[in-house]
Amino acid sequence: MVNFYGIVVKRRAEMNKFHERYMVLRGFDLYWYKNVDAKEQKGICPVPSKPITSGLLVGNKKCFVLEKEDGVKESRRLVFLDNDSMRSFKMQVTMMSNLKRYIEVGVQLNKRIEPAIVDYLKSKQSNEIEIKEESLHDDYCFSLFIS
Repeated sequence: MVNFYGIVVKRRAEMNKFHERYMVLRGFDLYWYKNVDAKEQKGICPVPSKPITSGLLVGNKKCFVLEKEDGVKESRRLVFLDNDSMRSFKMQVTMMSNLKRYIEVGVQLNKRIEPAIVDYLKSKQSNEIEIKEESLHDDYCFSLFIS
């Protein structure tokens, strides 16, 4: 299932320079290519189950960050320009990150994954959902944000 494809502006690895890349978000994996016509991908990274970080400034450019997933070899920290043209990409990545986090916590707690919550997290209308049960320790309660 392809959730997003298109040109996005990504920061070059640990540099303050940006370049356009053709990105494909397929399920919980993010693929990038040098351009639309490229035959081979430049990279692949699993979408982290961590919240997307907004508000980072690189030079004078506002950015958002997909943080490296702990313990996942292929994971890496990715920084993207945060502007109106990137809104759809940011929303799709955030939704998949929230969904992944919900599923991981559900599996960890041996809880049933609720299809209604999955549908809600995948909908573009959702803005925030808080998962909290009185019977759960605070470490297992969390909020999911879609910005």
